[in-house]
Amino acid sequence: MKVAILGCENSHAWAFADLIKNNEKYKDVELVGIFGYDDIGIKKITEEGNCDYVANDPHEFLGKVDAIICTARHGDNHFECAMPYIKAGIPCFIDKPFTVDLNKGIEMIEEAKKSGALLCGGSMLKFMPGLKEAAEYIKENGNVISGNVSAPINLHNEYGGFFFYTQHLVEMMLTAFGDGVKSVLARLDEEKSKITVIANYGDFDVTGHYYNYSNYTCDVVTHSGTIHAECISGKDDIEFAYELELDELFNMIKSGKMQESYERLLLPVRVLNAIYESCKTGKEVKI
Repeated sequence: MKVAILGCENSHAWAFADLIKNNEKYKDVELVGIFGYDDIGIKKITEEGNCDYVANDPHEFLGKVDAIICTARHGDNHFECAMPYIKAGIPCFIDKPFTVDLNKGIEMIEEAKKSGALLCGGSMLKFMPGLKEAAEYIKENGNVISGNVSAPINLHNEYGGFFFYTQHLVEMMLTAFGDGVKSVLARLDEEKSKITVIANYGDFDVTGHYYNYSNYTCDVVTHSGTIHAECISGKDDIEFAYELELDELFNMIKSGKMQESYERLLLPVRVLNAIYESCKTGKEVKI
């Protein structure tokens, strides 16, 4: 199975390249080339001996690969990189944020439906055992009273500003509490670099806290009791999640079945755009 990595600016791309080259689990996968938007990421992958070929154009691998792994740091670049492959029906892993512009995300999904391109991706946080435990707790106990999720934020950057890091929290919320979020009300504290979000699920609310710190946590309160989950307990969790992301892609290709629907892949983008709008207007925004 021949693959290419498009966008080498972050640790996800470096980890994927290393796993494909050195993990026996992926011995039937060949990383035939990479494309990046900065020299640092390209240099790291090539100097570590995990790939030799560097493309000058992200579309250079059309007709040469069985799948692409799109890990550009700026979500807008996912559209540029992945769209020709989607139109050609080629399976794609697309990292977080799936897209920044909701309309571009919708266009990608519509093209995938036409071509039959299999898609996966989003935030690795959805694979964290703590969130799975929280989701199972809700399934077993029901009657949720309230919830809380917290995650880091990076508001000032060259990779889409607000959208660069915020899908992690949204993915955490959707994994634990489900896809039934109806609206969001958000408040931005620019001075303290934090955002507070109230996500309405109809019968209960989930509060999201974006802070300038590194913890990822989830709390669930039900009529039967409570549960607290530390979603990333260390480096091992992150490295394991990289494997799970690759496994999702390659299992999807082999089985011909997506783990998540097209609509579910786009849902975090809808929620993120609603949070962003609410921060600007101060009003509750429906999903």
